[in-house]
Amino acid sequence: MTEENKSGYKEEYCNAIREFFSAVSPGVEYKETFYSDGELKSREPVTITPILPTFELFAAKLGVSTTELTKWELEHESFARACDVARSVQLGMLKAYGLLKQYDASLVKFLLAGEYGMEQKTSEKPCVEIFIPPDIEKECN
Repeated sequence: MTEENKSGYKEEYCNAIREFFSAVSPGVEYKETFYSDGELKSREPVTITPILPTFELFAAKLGVSTTELTKWELEHESFARACDVARSVQLGMLKAYGLLKQYDASLVKFLLAGEYGMEQKTSEKPCVEIFIPPDIEKECN
């Protein structure tokens, strides 16, 4: 048995993960309203936000754990590159659908901070100490 087969890894998983993460697109359904006699009054397209592709969902599709995916990523350079592409797609989706308010803002913020190390920048104001002589302080009180 080859090393590839012992770990359960197959080279085809590189393309599979790229396809899994890239094949996601918004769906469209139609909202229809009718007159009381049953005739169509209006038909409006409604965009259905796609489900964010995750490594957990990809692992489940293959029937393995995310721990196994991580192991393959460390052991196989081509799979590591494919995972980088998948992360880029996921990051792009989080940003794009977050800006469009299609994904919950709190969840997007949580995932960007936790998975991608992106946190809200805060500026720290420099601390300045001011010395007030005791005789001036007494005059103010």
